[in-house]
Amino acid sequence: MQGSFDFGRVLNSENGKAAFRINGMAMNSDDPTDGVWYKNRYIAPSVSLDLGARTDFTILAAINQRNYVRQQGLPIGATSLVRNGALVPNSFFTGDYTVAPYDAEQKSIGYVLAHRFDNGWTLNQTYRHLELSMTGQLANTTGALNVATGNFNRDVLSQDFSGRSDGLDTNIAKTFNWGGVKHNVMVGVDVMYDKLHRDSRRCAIAAQNIFNPVYGRPVTACGFQNNDGLVDTTLAQNGLYIRDNIDFTERLSMSMSLRHDRARLDNTYPLRPAATANVNAEKSANTGHVGLVYKATPNVAPYVSYATSFLPQTGITFDGTPIDPEQGKQSEVGVKFLSDDQRLSASLAYYDLKRRNLSQTDDSHPGFQVAIGEQQTKGYEAEIAADLKNGWQLSGALSVLDAVITEASAAQASTLGQWLSNVPRKSANFLANYRFDGALQGWGAGFGVRYVGAKTTTAASYVVPSYTVADANVSYQGNGYRIQLNIKNLFDKEYYAGASNARWVPVGNPRMVMLKTVIDF
Repeated sequence: MQGSFDFGRVLNSENGKAAFRINGMAMNSDDPTDGVWYKNRYIAPSVSLDLGARTDFTILAAINQRNYVRQQGLPIGATSLVRNGALVPNSFFTGDYTVAPYDAEQKSIGYVLAHRFDNGWTLNQTYRHLELSMTGQLANTTGALNVATGNFNRDVLSQDFSGRSDGLDTNIAKTFNWGGVKHNVMVGVDVMYDKLHRDSRRCAIAAQNIFNPVYGRPVTACGFQNNDGLVDTTLAQNGLYIRDNIDFTERLSMSMSLRHDRARLDNTYPLRPAATANVNAEKSANTGHVGLVYKATPNVAPYVSYATSFLPQTGITFDGTPIDPEQGKQSEVGVKFLSDDQRLSASLAYYDLKRRNLSQTDDSHPGFQVAIGEQQTKGYEAEIAADLKNGWQLSGALSVLDAVITEASAAQASTLGQWLSNVPRKSANFLANYRFDGALQGWGAGFGVRYVGAKTTTAASYVVPSYTVADANVSYQGNGYRIQLNIKNLFDKEYYAGASNARWVPVGNPRMVMLKTVIDF
């Protein structure tokens, strides 16, 4: 069950720019897995102040509280992935009711400022302060299922995180003609400061049995796995950037950007000996982007782009080594189409993306990360959307790609050349909606299909089969209200959602029926 509201009102002011708005949401949800549930509470007030005709200023705040039970999935040995038939239903709960649910809270406040000067320059500034906390426990499957006895071993990961983040972005922008062409220039600097406290411990819990599960087992002996289970991380990053959008002609335009980043990561380990209690790393990088768009006709626009990226990471390996910042290179070429009446749009693109210093969860030590070197993803993406005049609205997308590990560290050498974990080669979706007329004016109905190709994992040899599920909806638009019934996985197809590791696999959602009502006051 979920309820939400969105309320706003203009306030009396000299320039008519003062206003406030508040929106919120409350949701309680059970999960298809026994014993798993999720609760979410969210509220976000904002107020715009009237500081003159040339100045826009809005203060935004938000509070988000979440409570939930984490569930990994099913033991591999109990599923049809490695057997002729599954030994447990998809609703089987591998955790325990004595394992503490997660309790997370996030609070933020900030502002958005824009001021337009007489000389044509505009000053833009955004700021956000965020505080977060999260505590909870996860029951982990730690060994292979013994099919003969039905037993599988477990432990409990106990986590306690807290932190804060501050970000300030300031830039000036102006549009002008220079060199016979039109420029839209922006120059700015942004500063970010993150601080995170992480407390990760391992606890003991009795093994579980798939044939005769017993719940209510106590969680005991919580302690640090090693001296790196307790760590305080500080990440300070600042960047200087310049962007320019250039219109050479009405048909030809180019966008360019250049950025310099400097980041410093400081990790403090209170449990380590003094000589190794502090680990620091400082990195810098230059990145940029260039893109070219040409309107071959009023409806067809081919484009080409190239971009590089730099992303500092706060993850650490099990031995406490910080993971270097992720760096990427992407080239893309494509074409976009938009009809004269804007009822039909389509796009086709080919891209080639390389990402270095990637990190992923360490399957042997949950709560820590491992670096996997470099991966390359390249392929095609196509999208189409049509609003036909006879009441039909159609949309669809198709993705075909290759995704492999092209470089690997010595510890991950066996993964070199392997397909990326949990990435399908092909995926597609299609949705058709129809708006009725005449006696059924206001009614609407739709039907769609989603296809996800087979997935593998570098941690094991099994293959998660491809799946296709159908969705449907029925709606009615009345005077000041709208009612819509959505059905996901219409035919209640059972499937596995992804490929995780050699011990467990997540399951897909069964049929989900959602009734939504929107009222405009």
